Amino acid sequence: MTVSPDRASPPADPRWSARDVWSAAFFVGYLAVQVIVPLEGLLDPHFSRFSWKMYACVARPLTFLVEMPDGRIWTLRQLAQAHGPLATVTQLSVDAERFVPPHLCRALPSAVAILTYSDTSSIPSRHACQDGGPR
Repeated sequence: MTVSPDRASPPADPRWSARDVWSAAFFVGYLAVQVIVPLEGLLDPHFSRFSWKMYACVARPLTFLVEMPDGRIWTLRQLAQAHGPLATVTQLSVDAERFVPPHLCRALPSAVAILTYSDTSSIPSRHACQDGGPR
């Protein structure tokens, strides 16, 4: 079967329509954001949101214990059962060893001290609470 020249489809228009230009511009812009923002995060020495380093480290497990005026030591799990959740750290960029003990002292006014155990040391660090119990 042969096609007569007068019935052949016209050649495709090589020019782009405005819709094609906007679609291509959106695609290139979106792709640029998806690549440039994480690359910019690589320049930051700390963990940063929206970068490829966001979850790149292993968190150090920390154990917080609360010393009460009567000498008893409570775990956060035991205290959470009585008082509800006391502290939750959801980002690795937050230094839990620095910020959680003062928060626990404020949340538990009767606490004497907060003991912090890490996996790298068998000796706890002790954070004395200002308001708690007798010294």
